[in-house]
Amino acid sequence: MTKPRIVTLLLVVLHWMVAIWHLFLTANILPAPNNTVSWQGITFITLGHLLMCLVLWKLRDKISGFVSLLFFLAAGAADVYEHFVQAAPNNVFMVAAGNWTTLWEVSVFALLALEILGCVPGIWLLGGFGNDSQSRLVKHSVAS
Repeated sequence: MTKPRIVTLLLVVLHWMVAIWHLFLTANILPAPNNTVSWQGITFITLGHLLMCLVLWKLRDKISGFVSLLFFLAAGAADVYEHFVQAAPNNVFMVAAGNWTTLWEVSVFALLALEILGCVPGIWLLGGFGNDSQSRLVKHSVAS
């Protein structure tokens, strides 16, 4: 397994842990009818992260890089919409102050940071970073 795959795999596992922690914190800050943790949500989040781990484990670098880039971009877009754009009780600008608010906000920003960081090894796996990609470009231009 290459270094970018290992880094991406670690970011996926860390993202899963923070996402589950975030769900439990969200249950503590929301008002009464919505203050429970959805076990279906936990199941789907876990299955999505597990599928991403299998993709990183089994598929080629470019394919796994593309899928991981899509995974983290989709998670980031959902995170930004739900916690920064949408007018709802779980918007960081509208959340009611309480005992769990600070930890919940930390989890929101941690998820956003992990989603941004997760895009980097996806691009790396696609061949967008590093000396190797630059040397391939030089060899290709010299051969032409």
